[in-house]
Parts: sequence; C-alpha cells; structure tokens
Amino acid sequence: KSTTINYLAGCDMEEVPKRSIGLKGIGNVIKVRDHSKTKALMEIGHSNTSQTFLPEVQGDEMLTYCDCPGFLDNRGAEINIANAVNIRNMISGAKEVKVMVLINYHSLMADRGRGLTETEKILVDLFGNEERLKTLLESVILSVTQLPVYDVGIGLEPIQEEFSQFSSALVQMLKNFLVAFDPLDRNIDGAIKREEMLERIVKMKGISDPASIFQTVLTLEDERRLREITIWVSEEVQKGLEQENYEEVSRGLRMMEQMERIGNAHVIRLKYEVEMCVKKGHEKDMRVVMNAVISENMKQADNIKNKMSRRSDGLSRHDSMKDLKAVVVEAVTLIEYGKKRLNEQAKLQADMATIRDEMGKLQQLLG
Repeated sequence: KSTTINYLAGCDMEEVPKRSIGLKGIGNVIKVRDHSKTKALMEIGHSNTSQTFLPEVQGDEMLTYCDCPGFLDNRGAEINIANAVNIRNMISGAKEVKVMVLINYHSLMADRGRGLTETEKILVDLFGNEERLKTLLESVILSVTQLPVYDVGIGLEPIQEEFSQFSSALVQMLKNFLVAFDPLDRNIDGAIKREEMLERIVKMKGISDPASIFQTVLTLEDERRLREITIWVSEEVQKGLEQENYEEVSRGLRMMEQMERIGNAHVIRLKYEVEMCVKKGHEKDMRVVMNAVISENMKQADNIKNKMSRRSDGLSRHDSMKDLKAVVVEAVTLIEYGKKRLNEQAKLQADMATIRDEMGKLQQLLG
C-alpha cells in the first residue's frame, strides 16, 4: 500500500536487490530513490510483517492519501481490533472517500483464487452488505499489485480471465473496475501508467457520508477475541464500582467507547449493560438518601450523597454519564430541604418549650 501511494504521489521509484538495503534473502524490492525529487509520503515496509498500525494520512496538491493497516493483519487479533478502531475513526473524520483495494497477484493466482475470495468478503464486510457495495462500486477501484513483469504473457487480460472463473455475480461486477499497474511504469499488456491511474481516481465518484457507510472488518477469531476483551473490561468495571474506584471505572468505560466504534453488537450490548449498572447503582443510592431524609438520618444521607458526588465527578467525562450530576443535585436539594425542615422543627419545639415555660410562670402568678 505504501509503495502504491508513493508511486501515485510522483516519487521516483527503483528496483533494488534486497541485500543492498540490508534485507535478508534473494530477490528484489521496489523503493523510493534516495534522490527522488518527490520525497516519500509513506514509509515502505519490505518484511512480511505489516509496518502500519495507525492510519497515516498524507496529501499532495491533487489527493489526500490514507495508508490503512491491513484488514487481515499478520500480528494477531488484538492488532486487528485496534486497526478496526483506528480505521473507523479515520473514516468518520473524512469528508469524502474513494476506495482503492490492492490485491496481490500471487494471492490472486494461488489456491484457486483465495486472494480474490478474501477480497470479495472484505469488501462486503467493509460496505456492510453486498447490495450496498454494488450500488457504490463507482467509488471503488481494484488494483492488482506485484505483477511478475518478467513472466511471458503477463497482463491484464489473464487476470480478468481468472475473475471470469468465479460464478459470483459480485466478482463479475468487480472485474469491470479492475486495473493493473507497475510502480516502475514498465510495459505490461493492459496495464495503465501513473497519469492515467490518477485521472481515473480523480474522476471516481466519492462517498460523501463515509461514517454511515463503512463497517469494520474482523475475522471470526478477531470477533471471539473482541468478546473476551469486552467481557474482561466489563468485569473490571464491576470491580471498580464495588471498590468505588471510579478512575478504574472511567478507564473501562473509555475502552468500551473506543471498541463500540467497531459496531460489534456484543460490544454495544455489554457497554449498555455496564452503563445501566452504573446508573442503577446511582438511582439506588438516591433512594437510600430519600429514606434517610424521611427517617431524619441526615448523617447517612450526607455520606451517601458524597459517594454519589465522587461517582459523578469521576465519570463526568463520559457523555453517557452526564445525567449522574443531575441526580446528585436532586440529592443535595432533598438533603437541604430535610435539614431545613429539621431546623424548623427544632425551632418550633424550642418556641413551644418557651411558651410552656411562660405559661407555667403565668399560672404561678395567678395561683
């Protein structure tokens, strides 16, 4: 992905032996020339481990590029989940999005087109469903990378024939948005050069409401691990509530808010349950305050109100917890009313005692 972005940005690319840049093994890699007039926008990773974690956004006078982490990363479920959150955040902040999907030639040709099958599934998951994807294909360009340029007969037509072997209607539609290119602009049958690629991208229809369109892409293993993490966070929040450790509760809520952006139903449900647990505990304490005021146990009422204030202050940064403060205000108002009533009763009792004393003195004078 980084190689493609640097190529599109106009960097002068070159092919060099791996060993010449300190890499092990045989073969060549493509890199930005050291003295390229256009400097590299993105760092290119040449190992089998993805170099991208956070989506990196860079631009030139024509386009803004986002180098996203891989959807099927090779660093474990936790990294895939973090990638999903980061990509979702990036997309939500974009005004308009055009999608370039890169598919490795070798994965396309291996295992009966395994790479194409995976790409089809990723796109459907990314767009939410197949029907939505079909209506937005004008905003998608599918590019084949790492073409073996020295192989006889290599070109766009054999790749299109590979697509034709699939019975999927979606794959046949994707074939119409397929392009091939080479970062060194070497001559390949049917491939397009940089300027034509840029022209196609510029003319593509952009998706103007990306936050409502795109979904997160997770494997079954990622989703299983996501559920495990969410359950663990939920349990930690419960412990924090029991120990009145609202810093820990806040940390757990913050993690859930971040994971909620993935759009996973399990995460959304557990987050809701945790929030309801906090609010129900707050409401329960409010009932204790009410009963304490009724029974004129103002010390207990003050203690519970202070507990509620600590909870509200500790969680006030979370939008879902904003209404806790209003309940604390109600508790304060109720306690002030209770104290005022007790003071009035005490004053009335004192006045009554004074009146009784005066009447007793009067009776003595008259007697």
